[in-house]
Amino acid sequence: MPAGGCTIVSLFKHTKMKKLLLCLLLFTGLAAYSQTSAVSVTQISNAKTAFGKDMVEIMQHQKSYTLEIAELMPEDKYNYKPTEGVRTFSEHFKHISIIMNKQTNFFLKNIPIEVQSFVNDLQEYEKKSLSKKEIITQLTKEFDDAIKRFESITDAELNIRYELPFPGNPGASLRTWCMGLRDHITHQRGQAIIYLRMNGIKAPQYFPF
Repeated sequence: MPAGGCTIVSLFKHTKMKKLLLCLLLFTGLAAYSQTSAVSVTQISNAKTAFGKDMVEIMQHQKSYTLEIAELMPEDKYNYKPTEGVRTFSEHFKHISIIMNKQTNFFLKNIPIEVQSFVNDLQEYEKKSLSKKEIITQLTKEFDDAIKRFESITDAELNIRYELPFPGNPGASLRTWCMGLRDHITHQRGQAIIYLRMNGIKAPQYFPF
C-alpha cells in the first residue's frame, strides 16, 4: 500500500478515536452534572397554560436546589453571618419562605397585602427561633403551595395587572410578577451559597433555573 494510503487510514482511525473520546467525555460530564445538580423532579404536564407548565418545572428545580443548599449547612452554623447588618444563613431561608407565602397569597390567590402588616410579619418571621428541620419543612410547604397554584393558573389571570402597595413599586402583569418570584429566590439563595463557601462547604453545582 502506498505511504499516502497508510497516512489516510491512520488519520481516519485517529479521527474516529477523537470522536469516540469526545462522546465519552460528554457523556461523563452529563452524568456528573445530573448527579450533582440536585435536579430530582417529577414533571407535571396537566398545567392549564404553557407558561404555568414552564413555571411548575422551574419551581420544581428551584425547590430541589434550594433545599439541597439548606440541608448542607450544619445546624450549628445556621445563625452564621459574615458581618453585622446582614441576614444570618437561617434568616435568608426564612425570608424566602415568608416572601413566597406573601407573593403566592397576593398574586396567585388574590389575598390583599397591607403594608404595615406585611413588614411586621416579615420581621417577626425572620427573627423567629426555628430549627433547621422546621425551616426546611416550611420551605418545602411554600414551594409546594406555589407549584400547585401554577398548575391551575389561566392565561386570563396572567394578564391581570397588579400593583404592590409600596412606594416606588411599578405595576406589572401577573406573568411578570411570577418571574420576579423566581428571581427573588435566586437572589437570596445566591447569598446563602456564599455563606456555605465561607464555612468551607462545597456548594452544589449550578444549574440554570
